[in-house]
Amino acid sequence: MWIFASRQVGHYSYRICSLDGKQMFSKDLGIQQLDLMEKIDLSSFAPGVYLIELSLNGQKTTRRVVKN
Repeated sequence: MWIFASRQVGHYSYRICSLDGKQMFSKDLGIQQLDLMEKIDLSSFAPGVYLIELSLNGQKTTRRVVKN
């Protein structure tokens, strides 16, 4: 699953949480200068709904993901 596709220079990070707020995974990608594409593997996660919080230079957005 691809979560980032950006051409902006900046500091990137993301985290994956269960719906009850438990953090399942996080990754700090640091400052990126070039096109950024990040692929994550959810195969080890149990089926369910997860929240992915994406951060670019401290501005956050959250997306819901369903793992079958």
